Amino acid sequence: EFFRMQRAEASFSVCALFAGGFVAAPSLKNDRFGRSVSLCKSRKPCRFEFKSGSFPIVSASDSKGIVPAKTEGGITYVYDPSLNAMRPKEGQQAPTPKQGGQTSAEDLKRLAAEKAIEKYAKSGMCIGLGAGSTIVYAVSHLARLINEGKLSNIQVVCNSSGSEAQARSLGLTVVPLHTVAVVHVAIDGADEVDPELNLLKGRGYCAVVRDRITESLAETFVVICDDSKLVTRLASLGPVPVEVVPFGWKQVAASLEEQCGGRAELVRDKAGEPLLTDNANYVLHLAFDRPPHISSIRDHILPTLRACPGVVDNGFFLNLAHAAIVADKTGRIRELRRSVHTSYI
Repeated sequence: EFFRMQRAEASFSVCALFAGGFVAAPSLKNDRFGRSVSLCKSRKPCRFEFKSGSFPIVSASDSKGIVPAKTEGGITYVYDPSLNAMRPKEGQQAPTPKQGGQTSAEDLKRLAAEKAIEKYAKSGMCIGLGAGSTIVYAVSHLARLINEGKLSNIQVVCNSSGSEAQARSLGLTVVPLHTVAVVHVAIDGADEVDPELNLLKGRGYCAVVRDRITESLAETFVVICDDSKLVTRLASLGPVPVEVVPFGWKQVAASLEEQCGGRAELVRDKAGEPLLTDNANYVLHLAFDRPPHISSIRDHILPTLRACPGVVDNGFFLNLAHAAIVADKTGRIRELRRSVHTSYI
């Protein structure tokens, strides 16, 4: 039997030989992604799993090759390791939550993402779509509006393999960045947002290189989040992601610790292997004992990161966002602008 595993990063097949009612194959490992394929050896009905973290992705018991994670409101959500988040199963769309109803973290993400699409997406636009769990809802809502005839002639540029896979599955027109003349609006999430709309990004799914390229080129860059991401100083809620080339990463980490004063740790997956970006690079998390002042970030930390050989990019996004769509715990949506002007929408 052959089990085909379609992945955002790669597609490959694994062959398992069944003989006498058991699988005659050892555990396999794919070194490229540091993820393992486990084949059971029992005479009982076999469960075949592709493991990414603790989530079973492929099972012989599911003829479509996806293990349902949960079903809610008639929509099946599955874990997508390329997004490091739950997403609607291929061909399905996340439902629109009712404002003022449930206020879970996922509902707040939906509210912010859908409001951003409704306000900023216009027919005939090229839209940049970021990476991460919040973008799942933006992609889903954009596809819904197109299917309803409310938007047309939309092209999208996707910053991650995960968002691209979802966009294609919902029928969106995905184009490479180098083929478009202009990105009219870019929409993305953030891990932290300060009062001046400076951002910290890439902690959940590190796509900072592609995010920065698309979002710096966009005529308008809109960040979407819930109010738990609003901070006084960046790096208040966690470390700073730093994408580095694999060659000499330990020396790069030591150099950053010495020059920036933080602690640099290599990010690993559940199997203990280095986590890889879409660019096949490693990710360091640079943690500080106390959140640095924005002037320290601008004058010292950022220049140090940019000058360090081996560093590809980092999670600080300063002076790039034009607006932020923020959902609070009551379901109310507000828009913040770089001038620190707030309006409720």
